[in-house]
Amino acid sequence: MFDGYVVKAAVAGAITRRGSDRKSITFAEAIADGLPVKEVDGVAKVLEADDGLDAMIGVKVRVHDGWALQVFPQEGTVLSIGFIQVPIAEADEPKRNQPVFFDPANNVFTTDKTKTPVRAVFAANGQADGCAEIEVVQQVAVATSAAA
Repeated sequence: MFDGYVVKAAVAGAITRRGSDRKSITFAEAIADGLPVKEVDGVAKVLEADDGLDAMIGVKVRVHDGWALQVFPQEGTVLSIGFIQVPIAEADEPKRNQPVFFDPANNVFTTDKTKTPVRAVFAANGQADGCAEIEVVQQVAVATSAAA
């Protein structure tokens, strides 16, 4: 059951709160809204299974251009810091402040720690319409053990 901020009508790639940091990048091909991207030779590419935590530059933002033909390459927007809705694995029930991972085989975010790490935490409990809200952060806090 979803009990976070987004109650219905979730749309992948939709920015959910003000104060985000967005950046422009060239897209050489169509990339689905709400997917994490990295920069390769100045062009956006979807994260891959072997990418590390530092590879992600942001999450692709949804920009509605109506029925206009998309010609590539074209400039697009990624959210580098802020809150955004993203596609999530169907069986996942995320909890607020839980680390976020990306499953490149299925193009969904997940709570599965065996997948590709991204610099984000879940911003709300649960999911709606196949989406969850995440907070993309500048740096992920890593828990350390206490000194003996």
